[in-house]
Amino acid sequence: MTDSPQDGKAVDEAAAADHDAVAGDVAGRDGGPQDRDDMRAADDLSPSPEVSEEYSDMLDRGAKQRGEGRVP
Repeated sequence: MTDSPQDGKAVDEAAAADHDAVAGDVAGRDGGPQDRDDMRAADDLSPSPEVSEEYSDMLDRGAKQRGEGRVP
């Protein structure tokens, strides 16, 4: 068994898929046009106090997380 792939075509297809994902040519993905008025309206939005508190709690929990996948 070797560490290098044996199927050159599969490697090329994977590389092309990665390139398409980075370039934005992914089927079903729609970045859509950005409307300045919509962007300005979104900037004026703010979360409710409950959502802000929950978000803060989740950040704290994530920062204190221990266990699998975490480096001490």
